[in-house]
Formats: sequence, structure tokens, C-alpha cells
Amino acid sequence: MDSYAKRKIPFQDKDGYPCSAPPWGELMAIDANTADVVWRVPLGEYKELTKRGIPITGVPNAAAPIVTASGLTFIGGTSDLMFRAFDEKTGKQLWETQLSNNAVATPMTYQGANGKQYVAAVVSSGLDNFNMPQVAAGTDKIVVFSLP
Repeated sequence: MDSYAKRKIPFQDKDGYPCSAPPWGELMAIDANTADVVWRVPLGEYKELTKRGIPITGVPNAAAPIVTASGLTFIGGTSDLMFRAFDEKTGKQLWETQLSNNAVATPMTYQGANGKQYVAAVVSSGLDNFNMPQVAAGTDKIVVFSLP
């Protein structure tokens, strides 16, 4: 019996951008009671396109967000190497930081022995066919951020 595997192969134009119309990645909030879209925003940015005056397009992404009790939504998972925080109610981006590699897993949060809340993300070369352009292997680590 034959066995088959599926592999994600990017469908890109000659410059490496997705061939479909943007947004190329989104983050959205859905009301679980009504199934209404509360808000939706492009997730991720090709900075070189934004510099040319093109509105933020979003980028391919491969992870889920977490939401803290204080109403912050954290997500990595974008091919632009950024880790972001959004307002849970409005979708407004509140904070971002560039990582050394992609955070292609869902972040986690925990309370430290000191009573402070932390958000952690695994940063990895992970999904090699997700990284466009390719990023260096061997930079796997866990990054942790303290909440105020």
C-alpha cells in the first residue's frame, strides 16, 4: 500500500510575495455566541511594501494567539519574525518586538513565583518552507516577556 504526505509549497510571484490578493494574513476576534466578526486586522507586514506606500498586507502565519485575563492578545507565528500584542476588544496593535527567528507555536503565559505575569514564545527555524526568505537554523530558544 502506498503512503502519501502533504507538503505546503508557497505559491509566490517572482519577488517572493503570495500570488493571491491581500490580506495575506489576518488576526480576528469572533463572538462565540453569535459567530459575528468583532474585529479583523492584517497580521504581519512586509516592511518594504509599506515603505512603498502599500497598506499593511499581512503575511503568511502559522500559529494561534493567547489572550490574557487583562485583555491582551499575544501572537507570533508570522513570517516577518515579529511578536505582537493586541487589545482584545478593539484589535489595535499595542506592542511588537522583532525576534531572531519565527515564533511558529502558540505562546504561553504563566505567573512567576514573584507574582508577575510572563508571556513566553518558542523561537525556532521550525517550518522551513514557511520561512520566506529562509532564516538561519540553530537559533532555537524560548523568549520570555514580563507584563507590567
